[in-house]
This record gives sequence, structure tokens and C-alpha cells, in this order.
Amino acid sequence: MNQLKEVTFINSATLPFAQIDVGANTLFSGGNGAGKTTILRSILYFYGAGRSESLGISRKKKRFEEYYFASINSYLVYRFQNQDSEILAIVYKAGGLRVKYRFAIERNKEEMKELFFDGNSALEPKDLWTRLLEKEYELSPVMNSPKEYKSVLYGQDKKAFTIFLFYSKHRI
Repeated sequence: MNQLKEVTFINSATLPFAQIDVGANTLFSGGNGAGKTTILRSILYFYGAGRSESLGISRKKKRFEEYYFASINSYLVYRFQNQDSEILAIVYKAGGLRVKYRFAIERNKEEMKELFFDGNSALEPKDLWTRLLEKEYELSPVMNSPKEYKSVLYGQDKKAFTIFLFYSKHRI
């Protein structure tokens, strides 16, 4: 079973950088506008990507993709544990309002800020992939739809899941 451990916002939802530990028992408290709903919506997105209409985002507010992925270097990064290792699920903007997905297997747990930033600026996706490969992360192929992402996350599409496991043993 995949257990979510941490959510990181990078240039996402008006946050330049925020890392939230979401272990087994997590309590969110704070005043209005503190970010509780923003965090909870991001967690719901991890489990049910592509279903932004069910995230409580009204038509009066920005769409999920607009709010969380305002720029080309906006990311939601989910660190989760599966039975074998810690994995990053990286959700990012690919142009327009299109969102793409990629998984990376961690060999050594690193600080997100060091991975995703060059100085004060977050890396663009192509530069991020280069950096992750240099640090010996193993990357899944890019997934273009929430359906592909969820099939790998939940292991429903055995072919896609097998591809990810293959790449986890043979660096691309």
C-alpha cells in the first residue's frame, strides 16, 4: 500500500515553497486563510487526480490547475512510501492548463529545495529531469493524463506499472 508522507508546494497555490509532513496522524489548524483547505485539496488530488470538480473548488474560484500550477516551474511533489522504497510523484504544468505527471524513485532522501531550485528560482521541468538523473534518481516516463498517473499509483494498469518497475531497475 502506498502511504503518503509529505506534500511539497513549489511555486504552487501562491506558495513559493512549503513542505508539509502528512504522517499517519496529522492535524491541520489555523485561522481563515492559513492554507488548511489548500493543503487538503492537494492531498485529495494525490489520490484522485483529474477530479478537481470534487475538490470543493467552486466555479467562482480558479480551476485547480490554474490555482496550483500558475507557472511553468510550479510543482506539487508527493513523497510516498511503497513496499520497496520512497517515491516522489511530481505533478507539474506542461503548458496552457495541461498538467503532467512523473514518478521518481529516491535512493537518498534529499532536501526538496536543493532538488528543485537553482538559487532562488525553481527549475523548469527539463532542467529538473536532468538534475534528478545526475543525482541518480530513476524516472518513470512522463504521464499525460490523470488516468495514467492513477493507474501507476494504484497499480491498476499492470503494463504501465511494469514499465515503471523496469525503469526503476534500469536507469533511463
